[in-house]
Amino acid sequence: MNWLHLALRGGVIMIPIALLSVVAVYLYVERLLTYRRARQGNNELLAGVWTSLQAGRPDQAMALCRSVNTPVSRMLRRGLLKFGGRPEDVQAALQTAGREEAFGLERGLGFLATIAGVEPMLGFLGTVTGMVAAFQTIEAAQGQASPGQLAGGIYQALITTVFGLVVGIPALMGYNHLTGRVTALQIEMENAAAELMTFATVGK
Repeated sequence: MNWLHLALRGGVIMIPIALLSVVAVYLYVERLLTYRRARQGNNELLAGVWTSLQAGRPDQAMALCRSVNTPVSRMLRRGLLKFGGRPEDVQAALQTAGREEAFGLERGLGFLATIAGVEPMLGFLGTVTGMVAAFQTIEAAQGQASPGQLAGGIYQALITTVFGLVVGIPALMGYNHLTGRVTALQIEMENAAAELMTFATVGK
């Protein structure tokens, strides 16, 4: 099956379907790589930070956080800036940083979800326009249109439906996969914030 040939037979509706498919692939790959980088070195970082805090060295813990550029390290830096003061200030700093990092992690996911929902609808729109073209052919032939005359409109209708689903289904799967990655990162940040709060509270 020649997919390029099929796509060219799909009519003008194939243009937005194709463009959105490229955007969906870009968003998925870009976010996936971002989430992988966001977890690199976190285990070693956290182990070093907790060891430094147990030894009473928040300055060393801060240096470790500055050596790694991940959502967890950036959040901990904000909390450590308030370390030694009131625990409520540390908690407020962690919560603010956590919300900012979560917002950054979720960037682009809403658009990917939109693509997953819009692609099948575009396919359906192509189906409708293809059937309209088929009925116009019947009208022009005064009800005596041959199967060959009708084939073009019906062909277009089926092609756009297929491509809308071919793009929409993987986009939805990709969105769900990335959402799971974001949730895991958010849980990791919450656990790190709770551990830092333990040190901040004990220190008081």
